Amino acid sequence: MIRYIYVIILMVLCSCQGNKLKPREYAIYVKEHTNQLHKKVDAGALEYSLQYKPLEFIVANEFKKEEISQKDLEIRKEDLKGLQYYSLRMKSNVGGDVMKIGTNSNDQYFDKINYYSYDFKNDIRLIEGSDTLSCKLFHFVRSHGTAPYVDFVFAFEDKKNDDNKEIYIYDKATLQDVVYFEIKDKDIKLIPQLLAY
Repeated sequence: MIRYIYVIILMVLCSCQGNKLKPREYAIYVKEHTNQLHKKVDAGALEYSLQYKPLEFIVANEFKKEEISQKDLEIRKEDLKGLQYYSLRMKSNVGGDVMKIGTNSNDQYFDKINYYSYDFKNDIRLIEGSDTLSCKLFHFVRSHGTAPYVDFVFAFEDKKNDDNKEIYIYDKATLQDVVYFEIKDKDIKLIPQLLAY
């Protein structure tokens, strides 16, 4: 309930400041599930969670300040441009090390780690209109069994079109099925601007 009240307050602030948010509020807006930029799929023993990451969101998280200069914002956006960024969290719904789900031996466990480290990127696709895109950047963030989840960060070429973003993930190691996410263009267009001075 408190989360929804906070989102309403953010929307009011957004409308008062010409649809611009300070870095902290901007990051909260993008992460909030009700804004449809963060999606979850429950797949039995696993939960897959996808976060769309606009360039301004990345900058706001990197700087971790209440204010960002317009110059710093533009310099960092220039470094990031040309790609569209996402993060994926794969979380265990049954507790314990997510990497051990569906494994019966150390060999299977290490095969799974190898798959997620090197081959999983080949099983992630973004479809925008008539374009099917492969990952241009990919990084597997292991928790080494200290958390019931693992994270992936990846990026695709930014075609700069107005189509919905359909992400298909074929998880061969654990789920052995396709996980589908859709980020609608209309929700991306509703993202407020990042306030910079």
